[in-house]
Amino acid sequence: MFLTHNHQVPEGMGQQLLYYKKRAHTRCKMQNLLDKQVVFTEDDFEIIAEDFAIKADDAKDLFKLLQSSFDQDGHFQRKVFENNLMEFTKYERNIFQFLWHYLKLIDNRHDRVSYLNSLQLLIAEMKDHKQALLVLLADFIKTPMQVTFFDRNGLTAQSRAWSVPTQNNKRSKIADEI
Repeated sequence: MFLTHNHQVPEGMGQQLLYYKKRAHTRCKMQNLLDKQVVFTEDDFEIIAEDFAIKADDAKDLFKLLQSSFDQDGHFQRKVFENNLMEFTKYERNIFQFLWHYLKLIDNRHDRVSYLNSLQLLIAEMKDHKQALLVLLADFIKTPMQVTFFDRNGLTAQSRAWSVPTQNNKRSKIADEI
């Protein structure tokens, strides 16, 4: 049993509380991903991996790829992202959810639009477009009584992803798949 101020906490609950405390701390770090001062630990990558159902080493690689897509002032560099597109698609199963999360952290409208356009290119290169569509739809219906700019961006990404040509000049057939 863990002891707190005059209270006993069952051991299993204490471990859960400790995990969620670490998780909250890691999420704060994730929101400051572009701050070069933020240092992620192995525990952080384990927690991120669990949240996104990926391996901890994959979480590290994705963070490096994502960080490289922003300059030292925190502005999105679309060309760098596009050069890393094939690297991102290696993590296809959960990459879109991971990257969609970061769209919400970009304050600058120009950077957000550029990032969104890059995500559309990623969707076009993905073998399984349904994963991206499910992330977008889940995000869209999360708050059905309130439409945010993320919802509008999600709908834009969905509609454009259906017709964006891939690098092989094949059109996405996502509409036929759902």
